[in-house]
Amino acid sequence: MTTTTLRHRAALAGLVLGSLLLTVDDLVKPEGGDGAKGMAEAVAEAPTAWLVGWTLTMLGAAVLLPGIGALSGRVGKRGAGLTTAGIVLMGAGLIGTAALAASNLVLEPVVGGDAASAIPTIERMNESAALLVVFLLYLPGRFLGLPLLIGGLVRAGLAPMWTVVAGVGSVLVGFVGSAIVPEADAVSSVLMLLAFGGVLTHRPAAVRDDATVRAQVSQT
Repeated sequence: MTTTTLRHRAALAGLVLGSLLLTVDDLVKPEGGDGAKGMAEAVAEAPTAWLVGWTLTMLGAAVLLPGIGALSGRVGKRGAGLTTAGIVLMGAGLIGTAALAASNLVLEPVVGGDAASAIPTIERMNESAALLVVFLLYLPGRFLGLPLLIGGLVRAGLAPMWTVVAGVGSVLVGFVGSAIVPEADAVSSVLMLLAFGGVLTHRPAAVRDDATVRAQVSQT
């Protein structure tokens, strides 16, 4: 096995590891309330959980990035447009996710156990142009990247149809459910894990047909 093949497989394994890290971080992170006041209170009440959760978020995004990039090498002409669009959008979303995690990690030393005094600083941070850029990267990638990527892979014959349901479900649960149920983000990450698991374990029709032919020849 060549070094290039090993790197490719390691990158693809990042799809699973990254999804797992995002699932765990959603369970670890304390829920922040609305606005700067809610964020400051969440950090002050559970600073360690805040740091661990957002560190896992950053690691998960970093591990997923090479994984989705490695998927481009699997696609031919069919489905290439959708897959490429999905990779670009999801890649931008993951960069935005990592940047958002970094900005939230900074809040722990800003708060320092005193939520009230940190509120004005957090308000200024929330209104900054830099954070606006982060969200412009994060939001389109978060809600469009995965469905487009999985849709392109299905069209290319590199993923089963049910992975589209898992991918769209991941987005819907994360978008709608997170405002209602705190655990919705973790469920969203699990659905993403299922979608990528389906991609990695899928055997394209051409491979299955070739295996069938070889089996028939060996029996004759």
